[in-house]
Amino acid sequence: MKSGLTVLVFILLLGFLAAGEVREIPFRDIETIALGQAKEFWGEVDADDAIPLYDRDGKLLAWQFNFSKGKAFPARDALLNRIIADDTNLFESKWATEEFGCMTLGARTDKPVIMGFADGLSYSYSYYKELQRLAGEKLGTKYEVKREVFVSFGSRWLQVSDGRSDYFVKALPPAQILSPEDFAEVVSFPEYPPKNTDYSQNWEMAMQGSTQSRAIVYISYADYMPSIRWSYGCTPTAGAHVAAYWDNISMFRDGDYSTLVGATYSRIDPVTGEHCFHMPDALPLIADFMDTWDMGAPCPGWWMTAWRSSLATKGMIPGVLTTISSSTTSSILTQCILIWSER
Repeated sequence: MKSGLTVLVFILLLGFLAAGEVREIPFRDIETIALGQAKEFWGEVDADDAIPLYDRDGKLLAWQFNFSKGKAFPARDALLNRIIADDTNLFESKWATEEFGCMTLGARTDKPVIMGFADGLSYSYSYYKELQRLAGEKLGTKYEVKREVFVSFGSRWLQVSDGRSDYFVKALPPAQILSPEDFAEVVSFPEYPPKNTDYSQNWEMAMQGSTQSRAIVYISYADYMPSIRWSYGCTPTAGAHVAAYWDNISMFRDGDYSTLVGATYSRIDPVTGEHCFHMPDALPLIADFMDTWDMGAPCPGWWMTAWRSSLATKGMIPGVLTTISSSTTSSILTQCILIWSER
């Protein structure tokens, strides 16, 4: 009886360990899921070679896919020449968003199936010119890209080398090029490595052909969501979008939220150097409560507390904020439900 109980406990323990084990998903399965999901988003597509994304420890984390909508994906040299010739920020180029789409899929069961997607080309294409410039400052023109390191959607790095020295390059603001030692210090957080989340069930559904619709959450009066340039950091910008949206739709609601944005102004962003117009006054207010300085440094406090405290000074407080899915803080803009109550 005792031996039988021991065997039973051992079997249950094995089952528990298997359920919590992080497994790498075969690339052929990820590619099949990506193509099926891309067709759901954009119709007929043709895929570029997928780009492996690694975590800061050098382990495979995700795969980056780029798709051409409705026609063959162009040869890499031809596409890069077109990017170089474009004088605008590629994220704002009409041809890029109309002709291409990109999608990031996890590579392991501790990552979501779809981590993010967008119209346009992915990071290494969109910031190709800036990445070249930064790498050239240290290594000249003769260097190779060893890997792309994904810390978050706002912290993506290329590891470049000339055979003698390695550097980590980030084009997203604030742009940086760091030695391996400095990089390790910059991307080390107290909460790393994060607690694993098991997405095995989601992966099983995706492998059976399940796809998601283009929008997880549909917001009412979408035309009243403002367009605000990034400034002061991702979270203050996201909060300003939410505040301005609820200010704009006051005419359609029972409550009056028109105090959330009192004025707009323009400023030169110290990180991007761009002239930002129609900046709502809620943006620097949220940044101030987050203790986020002009260079977009991460705040020491919880962003929800800063949102609540800053907007409370304008006469309103958030009642409930339920995030549906968030790969990066700025995705809160379109992936949240915000219910307000008067103080």
